[in-house]
Amino acid sequence: MGGEDWMRPKPTDGPVSRYINRRVSTVITRALLATGRPPSPDVVTVVTTAVALLAAYSVISVGGVVAGIIIQLASIVDGVDGEIARATGRSSKAGAFLDSMMDRLADIAIISAIAVRLLALGCRPEITLYLLATALSGDLLVSYLHARGEMLAGSHPSLIGHVRQMASRDVRLLILAVGVAAEPWLPAAIAGGLVITASLSYAYVLAKVVEVYTHLKKLESSHGEHKAS
Repeated sequence: MGGEDWMRPKPTDGPVSRYINRRVSTVITRALLATGRPPSPDVVTVVTTAVALLAAYSVISVGGVVAGIIIQLASIVDGVDGEIARATGRSSKAGAFLDSMMDRLADIAIISAIAVRLLALGCRPEITLYLLATALSGDLLVSYLHARGEMLAGSHPSLIGHVRQMASRDVRLLILAVGVAAEPWLPAAIAGGLVITASLSYAYVLAKVVEVYTHLKKLESSHGEHKAS
């Protein structure tokens, strides 16, 4: 089943995935592989999305530590589908596409749920709307940057230049999870999670736009010189 290569962190893994999430997700994956009939990666993707939607519901219904733990659990199990795909040789473009789309759905659900929780806590609607818009747009911009940048540059943007994965999905979800979990003791923490998520996302996107743009210009210049010669 592809040896143990599936256990190794991917070059594009964020710091939370590399040092925390994969220590747990690989245990789950190993247990599923040990059954002899592990579920397909696509089935795991759907289950992971269900966990994320449960996390969103828990934010609205109970909040606090329980909701924060489920958000982080959703982040952890998000790595299982890819691990199973690599371990069983069932990686596919269709599966990667499904995983990417389900991740966006999960992120939208969780961030929107946090905004609903903020309203329930008495946050002013205009402030809540601003926090929702900046956190959600920052989240989606990071995803778009990675997809578009990799397509045009032929390499994942996180591997281009000097700025690394400071706003990867694993980092964003951990920040949101901590903010939600801390709400009972520090109500402002849930808003702070959105603020930090938005700030990191936009800072990362701006830095990466410069690095990827510069990289593409160099590639175009190099190709032009080759043609001229």
